[in-house]
Amino acid sequence: MINNISLILSILVCLTGIVRFRKLTMPFKLLVALQIIDLLLTTVINKLVVSIYHTNALISHIQALNSYIFYSLIYYFLFKNTYIKKFLLFSIIPITAFAFINAISIEPYNNTFPIYILMPTEILLVIYSLLLFRQMLLYPVQVNIVIQSVFWYNIAILFFSAIMFMNLGLMNYYSQHNLFKQFIVYFWYSAIIIFNLLLGIAILTDRKEEIAVNAQ
Repeated sequence: MINNISLILSILVCLTGIVRFRKLTMPFKLLVALQIIDLLLTTVINKLVVSIYHTNALISHIQALNSYIFYSLIYYFLFKNTYIKKFLLFSIIPITAFAFINAISIEPYNNTFPIYILMPTEILLVIYSLLLFRQMLLYPVQVNIVIQSVFWYNIAILFFSAIMFMNLGLMNYYSQHNLFKQFIVYFWYSAIIIFNLLLGIAILTDRKEEIAVNAQ
């Protein structure tokens, strides 16, 4: 039941993004593109991968790398600081290289979840979100924070990345105490639902005027 709610919400967020696509600024166009790709990966392509490998580990590997690349590019457009922007672009190179090495020889893409990619990238995303909040405090805009798309996007990333990092850290504990099936599924899908709600609000509230002011 909860997974169906998550899927329906993901579809609604994608449809909202498609309807508003021309009105969105570049970072949120990238966000919509990522949401559509994720939806296709977790529905259509996921079934094909599971039929071949009997697991969706490959999808997890693709999503882990794809998400980091897209979120880094989104943050690139949102940050003012030149050094941070350069770091964001540069970081994509080693993360991508390691993701391929990891998928081939460390955590095989056909049967292993990409924890070694997710752990560092989730930490980086938490750091990016905190730095962006700092920027918002240093350069406030004359727009109510609850209608700022950047605020909702950043809240979504901070929330989900922190939850993901904690979830990965407790994975062994869940398994040892037989909590995986009883708890992790509801915990995971609840986090995804909240995450998609926050991203949906970000897409709905995105305005070119706001980004123009933030970029000054």
